[in-house]
Amino acid sequence: GFSTTAGMSPYGTDAMPFNQYAAQLAQHGWNPYLNSMFPAFGLFRTPTSFYTYSFTGTPVTALSYPSLSFLVYVPFLALGWSQNLAPLLNVFAWALTVAMMFKMVPRDLRAVALLLGGFGLYLVFAIGGVTDVLFMPLLLVAAYKWDRFGSSRSTYLGPICFGLAMGMKQNA
Repeated sequence: GFSTTAGMSPYGTDAMPFNQYAAQLAQHGWNPYLNSMFPAFGLFRTPTSFYTYSFTGTPVTALSYPSLSFLVYVPFLALGWSQNLAPLLNVFAWALTVAMMFKMVPRDLRAVALLLGGFGLYLVFAIGGVTDVLFMPLLLVAAYKWDRFGSSRSTYLGPICFGLAMGMKQNA
């Protein structure tokens, strides 16, 4: 059986339960694109207000995210971590993004990086389930010194990270 979360759901969007459920399906050898995501709503106690609805008024139950959106969860599931995995990975990704911003910006702008990192709206998105935060560390690497691409072999890391970010979600 698949793991569920206890109590009230920390999964603030339908993307989070879809991604974790898709990872569980993949872990068991099933193709998440060929299976309904509807069971994820119950497994992760997703309130109906967090569903995405089609024009006909029915909940969207098909996975439409690129495969890296759920494959990032598989190693953690393999290690036995399933309770609140999606929201905790979001918070970790945001903390990593803030730490990377702090390290990458010039020394005199580091306070700005911390200020942006602590901005309430970003924190709410990270904690509340906006899965875009998972690709933020990758986009940060892609944007870092983007104008120097091709000047050395290490500059190829940016385009690779940009491709990985796009593999997580279309709007990267």
